[in-house]
Amino acid sequence: MYRSILVHLDHSKHCASRIDVACALAQTYDAHLIGLYAIDGREGLGEAAGTGALLERMGLVAPQFARFAALFEERAARAGIGKRELRQAEGDAAKNVALHTRYCDLAVIGQGDPEETATGVTAVFAQHVALGAGAPVLVLPYYTDTFATIGQRVLIAWDGGREAARAARDALPFLVRAQQTYAVSVRSKSGERAELAPSADLAKYLAHHRVRVEASETFGGDIGVGDALLARVSDYGADLVVMGAYGHSRLRELVLGGATQTLLSHMTAPVLMSH
Repeated sequence: MYRSILVHLDHSKHCASRIDVACALAQTYDAHLIGLYAIDGREGLGEAAGTGALLERMGLVAPQFARFAALFEERAARAGIGKRELRQAEGDAAKNVALHTRYCDLAVIGQGDPEETATGVTAVFAQHVALGAGAPVLVLPYYTDTFATIGQRVLIAWDGGREAARAARDALPFLVRAQQTYAVSVRSKSGERAELAPSADLAKYLAHHRVRVEASETFGGDIGVGDALLARVSDYGADLVVMGAYGHSRLRELVLGGATQTLLSHMTAPVLMSH
């Protein structure tokens, strides 16, 4: 059960809808809601920025924090969220969000919008958070601010690996409420079986939690595993994808598995990731 939920607050035009999603989840799970205002202090200043420029930037942060703090309070109050708090962190935004998420059950963040370079949320922001959080991270796509449902029709990307198993368990609060759950294993080569447990074994495990799963295997072919999963998301009309975050993050370097990269770059539905 998600008893504490964190939502990332930043300068994005998508921030309000992100708060609304987090509020809806907090209502569903009777969770404590944390709004974390986290931005990169050096964003837009360049590596050679001196102390004066940084101090000037810090002076601009307070009014922005007040603005988004008010937005969080307004939306949370409207949703009737009584258990809530605000936090602020400046520096490496992805690192700070990951750090605070370690003390929560779920984080709600946004996919980097290429049209919003000034927010500091780049294309790899979600990847860094997912790989460093130690808890599930719900990534909302930037292409829309309207989510009629999240978690009614769930697709689990399953390869039997450790990360996928972690993600499936972390998603149980969603899965037990879902109307339909699909577990999809993608073979990269024709005639190749999944190296580890096929999706049917996952379906048996989830049945102990009273989660009914339609398990299937498919062939990725030339389009690759990530694109094959995206095709299934479309076929099933999934409103949530559950997958393991494969890769590792070291300082500012990031190495991701191919399917992880594809899903986060071209996501067509919210993605819940665990590492």
